[in-house]
Amino acid sequence: MPPKKIEERDLQAVVLCDSYEERFYPLTKDKPRCLLPLANTPLIEYTLEFLVSAKVTEVYLMCCSHADQVTEYITRSRWGSQSPHVPFKLHTIELPNTLSVGDAMRDLDSRGIIKSDFLLISGDVVCNMDFNKIWDGHVKRKQQDKNCIMTSVLRQGAATHRTRPRQTGLYILNQETNQVVGYEWDINVRKVSLDATELLSRPSVAFRNDLIDCYIDICTPDVPALFQENFDYELLRRDFVNGILTSDLLGKAIYAHILTDDYAARVESFRTYDAVSRDVIGRYAYPLVVDSRGTYVYRKGHIYVQNNVVLSQSSHIGRNTVIGRNTKVGSNTVITNSVIGRNCTIGDSVVLKDAYIWDDVTIHDNVKITESLVGSNAIVGAGAVLNPGVIVGFGHAVEANADIAQNSRLCRSFSKECEVSDDEDDENNHNEMGLLTSRMDDIYLSDDSIASTSRGDSNRRTKKTKRSLSAISATSVMSARSDEGEEDFFNEAVESISRAILDNHSQDVSILELNTLRMTMNASYDKVQAAVIHALVRHISHLVTHTDPKTATVGVFRQFTPLLKRVTFDLDDEVMVAHCIESECVGRNHGESILIYAMMTLYDTDVISEEAVYKWWDGEAVSTEVRKLVAQWVDWLRNAESESDEEESD
Repeated sequence: MPPKKIEERDLQAVVLCDSYEERFYPLTKDKPRCLLPLANTPLIEYTLEFLVSAKVTEVYLMCCSHADQVTEYITRSRWGSQSPHVPFKLHTIELPNTLSVGDAMRDLDSRGIIKSDFLLISGDVVCNMDFNKIWDGHVKRKQQDKNCIMTSVLRQGAATHRTRPRQTGLYILNQETNQVVGYEWDINVRKVSLDATELLSRPSVAFRNDLIDCYIDICTPDVPALFQENFDYELLRRDFVNGILTSDLLGKAIYAHILTDDYAARVESFRTYDAVSRDVIGRYAYPLVVDSRGTYVYRKGHIYVQNNVVLSQSSHIGRNTVIGRNTKVGSNTVITNSVIGRNCTIGDSVVLKDAYIWDDVTIHDNVKITESLVGSNAIVGAGAVLNPGVIVGFGHAVEANADIAQNSRLCRSFSKECEVSDDEDDENNHNEMGLLTSRMDDIYLSDDSIASTSRGDSNRRTKKTKRSLSAISATSVMSARSDEGEEDFFNEAVESISRAILDNHSQDVSILELNTLRMTMNASYDKVQAAVIHALVRHISHLVTHTDPKTATVGVFRQFTPLLKRVTFDLDDEVMVAHCIESECVGRNHGESILIYAMMTLYDTDVISEEAVYKWWDGEAVSTEVRKLVAQWVDWLRNAESESDEEESD
């Protein structure tokens, strides 16, 4: 029986509008990634246009972070329910409490809205491929292999391909059928464990590290059901695909469709944002080009100018440049390889090279911006210099004549969430404009927020070694970074823990790194504990921007219970950990909630004993304000203890 054409059946699509990552922070603090503009068009538009070409009949937008903004945008856009030109039914599902793709898939399954095989796609994908070929191939594979539950779209790309992510997985494929028989997410591993029997049963096997994951999949209804049955599945690739391929019980199969000519790329980092922008401007993704949207005039050299743009006669507009409507460009200004948004004002003698300037930005005279991004409604003062890699957040004002260091992120207001360097003095932290700069060493962050990291290491337990340490007071916690050597250790240790969180490193590896650092720099264990707590609480602060404090805090501290037990040896250590958490919560948004849920979680997981709770509580308080919610819990503990004593005496 020949496979059904798409026109002959209803095809559903599920769009994951939330990446559950922090790569585009601080921009995603104010707006979801799917609404960030690429060549002056929100990313979600490219995805929806692909779904039109794929002849999808029903679309579900799964939204978590800033879900209200996505709903509002869809309602006001041409995709709104009132528009007669939308070829599919479009539903927005708001999921404010989901922390991962796994949570979204489980919610999808519980709703019972998936009728048959469906298209699963990320909301930040730019694609012009012929979906008919992929669909037909998927249907044929299902006819030949009843265990086929997924076809993943991969694009062939060399190691130097500019849309290739920094971290690209290793796919092991059956060369005859393109069935995925093995997958290793970390291409930098020195060895890969494979089932020899499985390999020998294949006529030929290909090890492919030249494949770019497009995050486009055709799934059977079994996929969300399997997420429902396995709560360990959080990431689609690292957890789900690995789980299917390594399971002897499920017996399911995953296949790959490899693109060689069509264009498909996911905007998953600032690096790929730049690469995909250049491809769209350079017309490599045709028909997804700039002049297909709005009233742009296309000029020689890939220059696109929208209506009502005012250009000074002495200004120079170079190749590969996009300028949005109602933008004004002053005299002697030079713009090359850049995208300028709508309603922008560019002053005189400004130099913009390889820059991304979003809507409603004001740039004063004599400014130089190179290889940087300026968010909407920002202001750049006269004479300022933005060196390569600078990210300016929404509404931020850069001071006149400021020389912003390479790879810095500028936040609109003071927030510990933007903090990376701990050596900023109080004067810098509380300046008039609330300016915070932070090194962008982790600008291309992993996809793994704490909600989507592996749980495998959380099951490993190691005996605690008793070690005698002097008692640490709250005052000593606050002054733990006074010595320069200790400060260097603290910064490096925090960076190590942050990498473990974001890159899903084994906690055993983290312990090894911390111990090596401690011995090399002659640091004490209380500094190790302070660094671990700082990294964890800082990450929780990122998570609470799109989920509730309880879910974020409990999830993080339960996840890293094994690590905390490995650096906590006796009662003094337990008290020290409590003091560290209290210190880190002071001045943070939801600090009181983070403190109470952290203490309750560590008490429940036996990291902190009841005696340690009392000793910490009765000691010197870092802040009475941040302790307000904990007071009732401590009283409850004491009352429960006294009631237990009375029952024993009776």
